[in-house]
Amino acid sequence: MTDGLLRWAIKNTQGHDHITPVEDFGASWQNGLGFAALVHAYFPDQVPINTFNADTKENSIKAMDCAFEVAFASGGAEKFLDAEDIVEIQDKKSIIVYLSEMYNKFKERDLNPKFVASQKWINDYNHKKKMAKFEEWKAKKEAKEAGAAPARSSGKGIGNKFMEKLNSQKGDESDEEDFPKPESAPDHSAAAPANTGPRVLSPQEKFLLRKKEREEAEKNKPKTEVKKAVATAPAASAASGPVTGDITYAVTGKGAKGVGVNSMCIFTVRLKVGGKPPPNPVKEDLVVYCDAPEGTEYRFNIMGGSSGSYIVGFKPSVAGQHWLDFEWRGRFCTEPYMMPVDKFRKVPEHAYTGKERAAAAAKGGETPEPAPEPAPAPAPSPEPEPEPEPEVEPEPEPEPEPEPEPEPEPEPEPEPEPEPEPEPEPEPEPEPEPEFNPSKSAVAGVSDFAEGDKTTVTITANDDDGAIFTGDVSIVAELEGPSSPSLNVVAVGDGTFTVELPSLVAGDYQLQLKSGDDSIASSPYSFKVAQTVSGGALTSVSFTFSATSSGGKPLPGGGDSASFAVTATPGKASELKDNGDGTYSLVYDAASGKNEVNVSVGDASVSGFPLSFTL
Repeated sequence: MTDGLLRWAIKNTQGHDHITPVEDFGASWQNGLGFAALVHAYFPDQVPINTFNADTKENSIKAMDCAFEVAFASGGAEKFLDAEDIVEIQDKKSIIVYLSEMYNKFKERDLNPKFVASQKWINDYNHKKKMAKFEEWKAKKEAKEAGAAPARSSGKGIGNKFMEKLNSQKGDESDEEDFPKPESAPDHSAAAPANTGPRVLSPQEKFLLRKKEREEAEKNKPKTEVKKAVATAPAASAASGPVTGDITYAVTGKGAKGVGVNSMCIFTVRLKVGGKPPPNPVKEDLVVYCDAPEGTEYRFNIMGGSSGSYIVGFKPSVAGQHWLDFEWRGRFCTEPYMMPVDKFRKVPEHAYTGKERAAAAAKGGETPEPAPEPAPAPAPSPEPEPEPEPEVEPEPEPEPEPEPEPEPEPEPEPEPEPEPEPEPEPEPEPEPEPEFNPSKSAVAGVSDFAEGDKTTVTITANDDDGAIFTGDVSIVAELEGPSSPSLNVVAVGDGTFTVELPSLVAGDYQLQLKSGDDSIASSPYSFKVAQTVSGGALTSVSFTFSATSSGGKPLPGGGDSASFAVTATPGKASELKDNGDGTYSLVYDAASGKNEVNVSVGDASVSGFPLSFTL
């Protein structure tokens, strides 16, 4: 049932060179880096995974606290664990309950991992593990060989030598089968001298030998075991029928005798219905109610188990006696369970109210003492009927029980298979690998700008769901217009890319963004580069010109300003000023857009005019 949960945890703790992926529900989580890696897979921008290490106890607690806080704030997973407790001890049940809470809450919110280990990293890690195991096996074998040299043999055939190999070298044979030599390992068997020691068995010979052993074991198996299996089959099928008898329980585990306030309480509830474990228990069958001081309400995390066992966890927040009621498939257990929660080693008393039982009785449902249902038809069984017949007179009838039955033993039926194990909880479906979708990506920063300026365009890579895609993406940028410099796309990280548009000459441009043959978002993007006047922002312009004679000689006297005409649009020009030295000047207040200034004498413009420019 927990195999799928462990596979999910292993997959999402891979991909970090300084962190070993988890391998179990125990010591793998003690240094805190496993929790940090798991939460980082879903929230990589909130868990600084590369800053964590497990050099000290304080660093391990720091990594766990960060993971727990992010899992609660962003994923909704209750903080069932305490970092200091995990560093000191490895409570498998507590870790399973918390990981189950994290998986279910992430699934409820449709959260998918944003960080996934590359296949190259996984292959390299698996190869390192395999080589480490091989080296361990190699050292073990060499130590065995050094301790006891094998005896010489003629090396003929398989016969007696085959059995000799079985009896004297069985341990080595098992090692060789479990750890076959990788391609890069030296061939020790080829280097051994011929005809020395027992012959190494081939894989086919090993298979045939083990098959023969299993057949011999089955043949020598006591027949009483088979009869016992047949006799218990009817009891198993009867358990799946109507449920009769009182529901009782036993509470065991770390939290069975109480815990402190704000500490995680994990315990096991073992139910029995009519004195027998219920069939095929699943967590949805059990409901836990808590009659707590101050009317405090709790949410219980329940994991199903085999043989009527359930792992239950909750975190009490007030001190006092907590009365727990267990309801199984709509029926309450015979009595509540008192769980003490203390704050200062003295548990305040709290009287049991039984409000859940009363509510069920008011609705016409379960009563505290359910009436027994009619027992099924008698079947041959060594066990007595669990429920006595009501109001039977104690008449001494001679031997009423051993009445002959037509079919005392269901021998004709095929040998029953072992009772099917409880249906495992659905394993986490492998999350589909997200794929880059160019059309759902986003582009920002494309706009008009002035000649001589620069601007930066930002591209955010998204997947099919519109979420940020952090995998490998190749993006190419091309520019079409009056000038077409080469553009460089820079990967910033976390699925973000930038393109810097350099200083361009004035004109109309198109920016094309592509990934392969696919356009990014709404590419191509159009924008304009406006012409500017060098020297900064322009607000006014001064013009000065000289008067000359018809022969082209300067007239230094001046005095002819009245004969000049000045026109200017759209701005405003000052009156023409006679400087008294043959030169004339005017000031023009410029406006946005295209400006034009003209100075004329009669119908002819002064040389250099009209003058136009754009702001």
